[in-house]
Amino acid sequence: MSKTTLDPSLLEQLGIVNWRMHTQFAHSHETTVYESVNQNQAATVEENPQPAYSVSENSVEQMVSEVVEPEASEALPSENQSKTELVFVGVGLEQVWQNEESPAWRLMLNILNALEISEEDVLYFDTGLLHTEDAIWMTLEEIIDTGVEQVFSFDEEGLLNEALSEGLQVEILPSLDAMLMQGYAKKQGYYRLANYVR
Repeated sequence: MSKTTLDPSLLEQLGIVNWRMHTQFAHSHETTVYESVNQNQAATVEENPQPAYSVSENSVEQMVSEVVEPEASEALPSENQSKTELVFVGVGLEQVWQNEESPAWRLMLNILNALEISEEDVLYFDTGLLHTEDAIWMTLEEIIDTGVEQVFSFDEEGLLNEALSEGLQVEILPSLDAMLMQGYAKKQGYYRLANYVR
């Protein structure tokens, strides 16, 4: 029976250096082949007294856990990383956002708390600050990169609404001033957000 050999240069090209077949595999495979083919003839199988490598079960389990655990932790988002859940666009959001003295910000915080959304999971873009075409395109790209499917606009005729509506759903909310003054507008804004979140 002919023995198959691999050219060492081929193994080196594949990145395998100093490759040897494990003695247990070589021994069990060769003996069964020789015994089944040549039952009447005596076959000698050369055994290498030293194994190609020796690994204990504990070190194998340790290596596997070292490889598997980092991959699992990378797959799951950590608690420190926040996922953008809501994106708001509108004129004047820069003055309102996280301004503790602004009643509009307190209203937004109340709505976010009622929806159980952290303010870190919300992005806003003040369309009043977008004066150049480059700024508009950069904002569009940033919104698309967040991965949200829907954007909430406080401007019925906002700059970004038409461009965003080509790839995302744009939900028009009542203005923050209208929500502060009218209970119906506040209720309408809340329910539009709640329908998206839940």
